[in-house]
Amino acid sequence: EVIIDPELPMELAIQRRDLTINALMYDYKNKTIIDLCNGIDDLKNKVIRCVNPNTFIEDPLRVLRIAQFAARFEMIVEDETLELCKKMVKQGMLDHLSNERVYGEYCKMLMANRPSLGFEFLKEIGGLPSYLYDLTRTHQRLDYHPEGDVFEHTMLVLDVAALMKQKTDEPLSFMWSCLLHDIGKPLVTTSE
Repeated sequence: EVIIDPELPMELAIQRRDLTINALMYDYKNKTIIDLCNGIDDLKNKVIRCVNPNTFIEDPLRVLRIAQFAARFEMIVEDETLELCKKMVKQGMLDHLSNERVYGEYCKMLMANRPSLGFEFLKEIGGLPSYLYDLTRTHQRLDYHPEGDVFEHTMLVLDVAALMKQKTDEPLSFMWSCLLHDIGKPLVTTSE
């Protein structure tokens, strides 16, 4: 059941927003920005912060939105929001998201200037899908890949590919192929 209250004070309404940077409002009559959650400061400082932990957890897609915002706008996630996302992942909340919604957020992340920032955030909170998490446990020969495991290699590939994607006929397909180019390595890599 949805209840609409047109008289709800903006101080209460704003608590339903996900992030401080998304809680900014504009007063068209007075031509002023209303910033009840310090979203402008967070924008200036490139910080992602949730507005209200109690309402944030109502939509697990918000975790993936943070990942794609981190990648697209090269932002960092403040500690309390990071811990809240870890908790949501640990409780299995991302498991209830539809494939279409996950795909949409991943596409935004892949089309960012620094896709690795979003995937590194997901790694930190334990939110990588198993096929990407397996890359973090797959080591490579250091004489060929001094960067380390396959996940780190893939993150480097993504960030370099992001610089070139607009020179391709299908930028999004190109970026997906870069993300998945070594997806089979965990199955065929031996310790020798």
